[in-house]
Amino acid sequence: MTAASNSREWLRTLSSGAGLALLAVVLLGGVALLSTMDQWRIDLTEGKLYTLSQGSRNIIGNISGEPVTLTLYFSEKQARDIPVLRNYARRVEEMLREYERVADGKLVLEIMHPEVYSEEEDAAAAAGLQGIPNGQGETLYLGLVGRHGDKQETIAFFNPQKENVLEYDISQLVYRLSRPAPVTIGVISGLPVFRSMDYKTNRPRPAWLITDQVMKLFDIRRQIDPAVDKIDDDLNLLLVIHPNMLPEKTLFAIDQFVMRGGKLLVFVDPYAEQDDSDATLMAGFVDRSSSLDQLFAAWGVDYDPKKVVLDLGFAHNIPYEPGGREVPHVGVLGLEGDAINREQNVIAELENINIASAGALSQRPGSSTQFIPLLHSSDRTQLMDTEAYSMAGRHDELLRKMQPGNQRYHYAALVSGPVKSAFPNGKPATSGYADPVLTEAKQPLQMIVVADTDVLSDRMWVERQDFFGQVMATPFAANGDMLVNMIDALGGSADLISLRSRGTYQRPFTRVDELEKAASTRLREQEEALTRALSETERKISELSQPAKNADDMTLELSPEVKAEIANFQQQKLQIRKNLREVQRELNRDVEQLGMVLKVINIAAVPALLTVLALVLSFVRSRRARRG
Repeated sequence: MTAASNSREWLRTLSSGAGLALLAVVLLGGVALLSTMDQWRIDLTEGKLYTLSQGSRNIIGNISGEPVTLTLYFSEKQARDIPVLRNYARRVEEMLREYERVADGKLVLEIMHPEVYSEEEDAAAAAGLQGIPNGQGETLYLGLVGRHGDKQETIAFFNPQKENVLEYDISQLVYRLSRPAPVTIGVISGLPVFRSMDYKTNRPRPAWLITDQVMKLFDIRRQIDPAVDKIDDDLNLLLVIHPNMLPEKTLFAIDQFVMRGGKLLVFVDPYAEQDDSDATLMAGFVDRSSSLDQLFAAWGVDYDPKKVVLDLGFAHNIPYEPGGREVPHVGVLGLEGDAINREQNVIAELENINIASAGALSQRPGSSTQFIPLLHSSDRTQLMDTEAYSMAGRHDELLRKMQPGNQRYHYAALVSGPVKSAFPNGKPATSGYADPVLTEAKQPLQMIVVADTDVLSDRMWVERQDFFGQVMATPFAANGDMLVNMIDALGGSADLISLRSRGTYQRPFTRVDELEKAASTRLREQEEALTRALSETERKISELSQPAKNADDMTLELSPEVKAEIANFQQQKLQIRKNLREVQRELNRDVEQLGMVLKVINIAAVPALLTVLALVLSFVRSRRARRG
């Protein structure tokens, strides 16, 4: 029997019912065999969505004592008509099972499916999980409860829109359960962030709301004297706000705190608008800047306290006078979108952050530390001398004087890595530091620097209202969350800080997004041009429309020339608005064309390609059969 006849006989056998049954048995056996080989794991997803980062593995490895118990609550029946949530719940469960697999007995996963009026539902509510309506009068849960000894931590709800921080949230929960003690913070502040006395009115003034928020979540033991000789050893984190002209011995105390392994969170500013010290009562320009020049230079950070960043791309529109027209304030910025580093879990979830008169940070050439930007400017910026900025009048004058370039600057950064002391020659003569002086850090530096202090003030992120003696706070920006996240990240382990945001298993139409973004940019530029043109046009129309009066106080009719000029301005307004509509139409047209191309590819091109491949394979087989 020839090889060709053997092949035909084999194909006939496979095509028979017995052959198909045999093939099914072989496939099922293969699947069963693979399911038993748990150690054979291949993650082929982009971004390794199902592979834990080394930081998470280290956190799991540090669990001591009894195992950590994680209980996932998911109301499966109540979410039967919400496919997005069902798919994401499966994604969360797969991630948690990966944690359990890596933990090798140190972590135990439990899955609960609470139904309406069940004990599991009561347990989810009692643990503090967030129930959401499913649109049918029922409440569903998708949250996590972690327990370790007498400690309990929760993730109230897994939001599918925050999938990029899923691993970070779970690892943070595990770390909080397994760490031995809460974060303790020391504060050095040149601004009145704590409750204090207002020397102008001789009345007590309340603490900044951002300080109250931090004190509720962390252990702030004391406000450290700015002239301190040593930072206490039992502090995990030192928060330095507006270090304006700190004495050398205090800089040395901060340096040695970092050399001993302490974490550092610093807010500096080229122009701290909330600085109301006695020096601000002087006439003329007053230096409200702050910096840690000597420490920054040793640890790889470049920052000029004499320069303010003007940023037209993220400028807030603010009236330049009461009741006046709004124009961009290039010194008061609303950072959102790509201004926030979405790959860093410290701030990845934040939507908007407001800052004012901020400075620029960059990595010092030749430094050994890693410099990771957290907050960026747009590419329509300019650096201005702090003195010139402070002496400017209304902010519309700043806008007129500004000549934007295409340079991007950094407003905040995470700095890490091995460092040496900023005092290589030992302690200064004025220091009473009595411990052995360290010349290099025992652990890699973990420091976050923010080049703005106004970001912490109430006016930049929250609205305060006195409601029958109770202060009601309504946030309109995420500044408070930013500070809490930074403290939480630095107060934790270096492994937690090292976790970056992950990708998502949802694949958006990036090309459509790019088209919309490009058109939006053009639209915004047109809108800015329209705003300026309309303002100037309305001013000229107002001037020209004022009826003139003769010597006998009689109102004169507008001249034909003036009427023609007014009509010309009206035509300009109509033309600019027409251009705006045309930009929007172009956007819609581009998106529709791209959608049509995608439909053609999905509906026609892919089936056609498969058909061609099938025909080619059939032709090849027939040729081989004829040759045989």
